[in-house]
Amino acid sequence: MPTVFITGANRGLGLEFAKQYAADNWSVIATCRNPSKADALHSLGVEVQKLDVSDPAAIEAIKGEMEGRVIDLLINNAGVHGKDAESLFPVEPEDWIQAFKINAMAPVYLTYALMDNLAVAEKPIALTMGSQAGILSLYKKGGLYLYRTTKAAAHAAGVLLANDCKEKGIIYLVVRPGRTKTDMAGDDAPFEVDDTIKCLRQVISNATMDLAGKFVDRSGEILPWLMEKNANPGH
Repeated sequence: MPTVFITGANRGLGLEFAKQYAADNWSVIATCRNPSKADALHSLGVEVQKLDVSDPAAIEAIKGEMEGRVIDLLINNAGVHGKDAESLFPVEPEDWIQAFKINAMAPVYLTYALMDNLAVAEKPIALTMGSQAGILSLYKKGGLYLYRTTKAAAHAAGVLLANDCKEKGIIYLVVRPGRTKTDMAGDDAPFEVDDTIKCLRQVISNATMDLAGKFVDRSGEILPWLMEKNANPGH
């Protein structure tokens, strides 16, 4: 039975990942900051672990909890968006720093913490949830400093991680779910949660080392890290 480790699994895309993998008889290790409030997650009957990915001590503790266990798939899903307006100085410094910890730094720290668990799997895969918001060449105006800058940093970290993970035989990629109906994207987003996760699971199942360090759309298309401003990478 393969094992998947998911961060930010109490809602949205993370919860749907947990639901679908559990339905396919995977062993699911689902993490969130407040398990006592994660009723929907507990209802799936999966293993729920407390983890605040912004806290290096918590990541070190989960490393100890996972010692000796095989992890086939690591999904660095936890993320924050922020509500900054399109003005010059819209972000509180503490919020911006916290977003960098969660969106860009946590995937690096957690992947390194679980590197030995992944390395012993038959076909280990790990990934970061990316966003077209991190392709800064697409934008003609400012705003959304917190989300755009931290996603751009997450993309860069994913490329570096992919190079280091190759040495352990681990495929590391960054995936783009597209705007999906979650608390983060809102109800006007074009994609349904279950369909987005089905698409991403197909991308994951087809992943080979050739995709390491690449930015892969839900469709399976490889997206360039830089695009022309008139490019249309989808919704």
